[in-house]
Amino acid sequence: MIDLEPGQMLNWPLNAPHRVENLDTVNISMTISYVNDDIRRAQILHLANGMLRHRFGYTPRSRSIRGPTFFAKQVMQKLLRDGK
Repeated sequence: MIDLEPGQMLNWPLNAPHRVENLDTVNISMTISYVNDDIRRAQILHLANGMLRHRFGYTPRSRSIRGPTFFAKQVMQKLLRDGK
């Protein structure tokens, strides 16, 4: 557990488990997300794998963010997402 004082901030890795409890004072929070190519590709992959599971009933086996399988998933999710 970490108690922060005024002017302090804290960060943690992407998708790391965490819980924030605001105590009996006024709290102002600001969320900042940093994205690099691997994180962007992982977001595309997770969306595509979710589409495969929920729309087509297929359980994807690959979680690779590179190569032909990723490229096919990238194209599929883009077409399905933009086709709404």
